Amino acid sequence: MKQLALITTLLLFLSFTAAQTSSNIQIDLKKTEPVPLQTSEYADIWLEVTNEGTANADNIELTFEENYPFSVERGDKTNWTIGEIIPGEEYQLHLQTRVDRNALQGNNTLKFRVETGDMSYTKEVPVEVRSDRNVLSIEEVNFPDKAAPGTRQQMQLKLRNLADSQLKNIQTGLDLSGDIPMATSGASDKNLVSIEAGQTQTINYTLNIDESAENSVYKLPIDISFENEAGTEFEQSTTTGINVGGKPDLKVALDTEDSLTEGRKELNFRLVNKGHGSADFVSMELQETDNIEVIGSNDEYIGSMDSDDFQTASFQTHIEAETESINVDQLELPVTLEYNDQDGKQTSTQNIAAEFYTKEEAKKYGLTSSGSPLPLIIVAVLLIGGGIYYWRRKRKE
Repeated sequence: MKQLALITTLLLFLSFTAAQTSSNIQIDLKKTEPVPLQTSEYADIWLEVTNEGTANADNIELTFEENYPFSVERGDKTNWTIGEIIPGEEYQLHLQTRVDRNALQGNNTLKFRVETGDMSYTKEVPVEVRSDRNVLSIEEVNFPDKAAPGTRQQMQLKLRNLADSQLKNIQTGLDLSGDIPMATSGASDKNLVSIEAGQTQTINYTLNIDESAENSVYKLPIDISFENEAGTEFEQSTTTGINVGGKPDLKVALDTEDSLTEGRKELNFRLVNKGHGSADFVSMELQETDNIEVIGSNDEYIGSMDSDDFQTASFQTHIEAETESINVDQLELPVTLEYNDQDGKQTSTQNIAAEFYTKEEAKKYGLTSSGSPLPLIIVAVLLIGGGIYYWRRKRKE
C-alpha cells in the first residue's frame, strides 16, 4: 500500500510539473482593414500568435479553416509554418479573406487549426462584420408627379443614417449625362458634413427641364459617397424616375368670321392645344340643342395634336330662332372633345358662347348680303330684248 501511494503521488507531481511547464498558443486579432469588416468585400486581417505557456512550443503549424462567412481565393495563403515559439514570444501573420454578401452583421468567428508536436486543436478568433455600404438611405424623393417642359422644378432628397454611428463627408451627385433633358441650377454635387446615427438630413436641387423634352419617364442616377466613423470610404448608386410632360389643354373657339343667324349655316371651329402635353386620337362632336340642328355628321376626327398645335373642324347646321328657350342675344354651342394623353382616355365638354342675330339685325349690321342683283339683271335684259324684238316685228308688218 505504501508503494502504491508513493507511485500515485509521484505521477501527480510529474503531471503537475508538466502542466506548469507546457506551452500555450494564443491567437489574437491585432487590426483589420476595413474596420469593421464589410460584407461583400475583401478583408486584410493581421493576427498575433503568442506562447503564453512556460515551455517552448515546437514545430508549430497554423492553418486557416474556411468557415462561413469567410472564404479565400485560390492562391491566397492559408497555412503558416512557424517552427518554435519560446514563452512570451510573438509571431505576426497576415490573412486575406472575402466576407460573404449575406453575412450576419455582428460578431463572427475566424477558425485556425493549431498543430504543435503531436497535439492538434482549434482556436477561434472573434471579429466584427458590418454592412456600411447601404447604411445611408435615400428615404424620400420629393418632386412633382409630372414636370412640364420648359419649367423649373425643385427636388428634395431626404437622407437617413441607418448605422449605429455617425456618417461623415457625405456627397450626393446627379448624373445628368446622356439623353436626360434637364440640368441643375448650380452645382450637381452637394455636400453634408455629417449625419448622426438614426437621423435625417435633406439636400435640395433645382432642375431646369428642357423646353424640347419629349413626354417620357427618365431615369435620373444619383451617386452617393460617405465615410463611416473609422474613416472608411463607401460609394453607392441609385436612380429615381422623373416624369416629364405636361397635360394637353385643348381650347375650342368659333371662327371669328362666323356669325349665328337663322337658317342653314356652316360653323367653323378652331381647336388649339395650349398645354405642354400632346393629345392623340382627338375627335370633336357638336351637340344638338333646341336651337341648333346638325345636318349630316356631328362628329369630326382630328388626330394628334402636339403642344401649340392648331386644327379646324366644320359642321353644317340649321339654326332655329322660333323657340321659347332662345336668348335673342346669345347662343351656346356645346362641343365635346375626346382624346388620349399619358393618363389614358379623356373626355371634356366646352360650351362656346356666340352672338346671335336675327335676319333683320344681320342685314342691318352687314353680316349677310341682300342677295345678288344678277337674276334681276338677266330678267331685265330678257324683257328689254323681248320688247325690242316685238317692236321690230310689228314695224315690219
